[in-house]
Amino acid sequence: MRQGEEDLKKLLDSLAGSLLVNRDLNLLAVHSALQQVAAGIVSAFSAVFLLRQGFSLPAIFLSLGVIIVLRLAFRPAAALAVQVIGLRSTLIVGTFLYAAQGPLLAPVHGLNGWLVSYCLAAALAQAFYWAAYHAMFALVGSAADRGSQVGWRQLVIALAGPLGPAMGGLMLTFAGPWAAFGTAAVIELVAILPLLEVSRPTIVATVPDGAFAFYKRGILLLGSDGWIFCSSSWAWSMIMFQALSSRYDAYGGVLAVLAVVGAFSGLALGHLIDRGHARRAAMINAATLAGTLIAKVMCGSS
Repeated sequence: MRQGEEDLKKLLDSLAGSLLVNRDLNLLAVHSALQQVAAGIVSAFSAVFLLRQGFSLPAIFLSLGVIIVLRLAFRPAAALAVQVIGLRSTLIVGTFLYAAQGPLLAPVHGLNGWLVSYCLAAALAQAFYWAAYHAMFALVGSAADRGSQVGWRQLVIALAGPLGPAMGGLMLTFAGPWAAFGTAAVIELVAILPLLEVSRPTIVATVPDGAFAFYKRGILLLGSDGWIFCSSSWAWSMIMFQALSSRYDAYGGVLAVLAVVGAFSGLALGHLIDRGHARRAAMINAATLAGTLIAKVMCGSS
């Protein structure tokens, strides 16, 4: 018990020291927290909102499929944008596109132009934002403390993460979609402000030896992650929403609790990685994920 307390103190001390001297990482953490709040209002409620609007399950999954296909189609444009306007500007564009999603989702009531516009904005946002965000975080952070910094970022997000689902659930219940998704759009726009102060990173276009071998492995990892997300996360969100009597406020409350648990788990796994136990962290995560999927299968009809 005493050793665990000492390890935690060393972790927090080292993180505090690195964060105090890394201004860009601090700014990116503030941006991440704001972006997480907005995503907790729009992205977390998009599937269940469409369900409440009368969409069938096939129509909802078809919409997700369209977003994924368009995201892949737009990815080369995001890579070109990084070369033309830079990494930071591409991230800002992606954040602005995320802000556009809410006002486009609020008026959706059927298979119409608003749904098409929402799918288009969502695909563009994901294509531009996430590739630029992960590259930016890697460039402003420290390779030696990468695991702990990722875990610390998730902990910072956890402080803001529960606000999104809680706010989204309450506003959708008592004020309607325009208030909820409009608020998310404003928060996303505010999240651009910290990015304006982040230093423009220098990108060195080199390919290290063995990079393509890891690239192939990355495709398999991301492919499996995408399969699990599309077949489990979206489906489970709708199952859980219906189990909670299709109440936005109850659903948002559950998501808020889960965000806190997930963030502290990420901090612990990140600490394991930095101590040289990356394989153990990966095995723990894989076992937890497998157990979660089995639990979903067992209680999905309850």
